[in-house]
Amino acid sequence: MTHPPTAARRGRHAPLAPPACCGWVPGSLRRRDAMAGSPPISTQGGTLSAVLFDMDGTLVAGDDHHFEAYADTLLEMEPQFNGGKRITREFYNTRMSGRQNPVLLKEIMPDVSPERGVVIADTKERAYMRRTAGAIEALAGAAALLDVLAAAGVRLGVVTNAPREIMEHTLGEAALRDRFPVVIVGDECARAKPFPDPYVDGCRALDVQPREAIAFEDSPSGITSAVAAGLLTIGVGTGHPPATLLAAGAAFVIHDYYDERLATVLGLWLGEGARSAVLGAGAQ
Repeated sequence: MTHPPTAARRGRHAPLAPPACCGWVPGSLRRRDAMAGSPPISTQGGTLSAVLFDMDGTLVAGDDHHFEAYADTLLEMEPQFNGGKRITREFYNTRMSGRQNPVLLKEIMPDVSPERGVVIADTKERAYMRRTAGAIEALAGAAALLDVLAAAGVRLGVVTNAPREIMEHTLGEAALRDRFPVVIVGDECARAKPFPDPYVDGCRALDVQPREAIAFEDSPSGITSAVAAGLLTIGVGTGHPPATLLAAGAAFVIHDYYDERLATVLGLWLGEGARSAVLGAGAQ
């Protein structure tokens, strides 16, 4: 794979370092690097060569649809589960969100056979696709951010625990599929999130070192994966409380991609034009 040289590629082995701004707590950053098996992060800046995004709840506002599809499917197919009651959003967020179907089903319903689990998961995914046909939108500011990153020569990838068919459907419906030359699917990795393998594979596919990349994630499972792979990770607070994402290892938490702290950080890494573009998009 060949890529045009960019300013971000110069000094490519220098660590990507968060600037000392925007409410970051240095101690939490040192903990992040300790988990990644690398030295503490400095505050002197660095190179940004790639950005990897989770999909549901991070690039697109799809987690509500996944919750509704699972809640309906479990009540219909396993009426004895959860005392015959529909699962709550809190249950979904804490026990299911961001995880692979086989793993989460085995945990919440240990007596259900793997074969039955496959049928449940397939039924849920079909329900999700029906619900979301023509109804998936990119998270606020996501498209503008992708424009800014692409203009700066930053490589882009998606890392998701969703099955490939669901990934293609979701990104296609949101008109984002063509933005990403690299998509890593957890089912196709040695281990899915929360293990680091998907992000390690994503960095390898983009031909960057983890310390040159950042990740955006909305779930503790995804943050754990990205942090363990060595990526500076920014939380997206669409489904979990900021405190939960920070505890998982996020450097800080945004709620959309017009966030002023994010714009400031991008300006320090990519130049004032990047900062102005993000803030300008949010003002429109």
